[in-house]
Amino acid sequence: MAGWTRRVRASLVMGLMWGAAFSFAGGIFARLPNADWDVPLPILLAPLGVASGVFFSGVLVALSRRRKIHGMSVPRFGALGALSGGVLSSLILGGLVLRGETLHAPALIFGAALTAASALCAAGSLALARRGAGDALGSAVGDDELSQVDAPEFLKRGD
Repeated sequence: MAGWTRRVRASLVMGLMWGAAFSFAGGIFARLPNADWDVPLPILLAPLGVASGVFFSGVLVALSRRRKIHGMSVPRFGALGALSGGVLSSLILGGLVLRGETLHAPALIFGAALTAASALCAAGSLALARRGAGDALGSAVGDDELSQVDAPEFLKRGD
């Protein structure tokens, strides 16, 4: 498969995973006492998660400089996730300001929450990718031969 089609597919998968995570979080927050929203939170947050995940994929491709998964750190992934969530929330809040709306505390809390959620999803995405890389190593070598293979450093750290 061509490199760009693989990147587009990976970006869409990342967006869908983040959309599911945001929707799940929205379902949890919707059950909090005194949660009275005009739109159901899972439906509101899912598209924001998809957009944030796709945007994060673009940031990652632009800034990763072809590093492998074992060359990435969780704090770096979290920072890139926070960057993508912060830019996305700034665009949304900037659009509201351009429409002439006044930003109140809930809008600013929304921006901070989107930034934090994107950072968490980014760190979780790296953890899942590392776990998948470990599973791929185990299946490629075989469980009995795994002890004889020098594991990459990220598998030894356990984060």
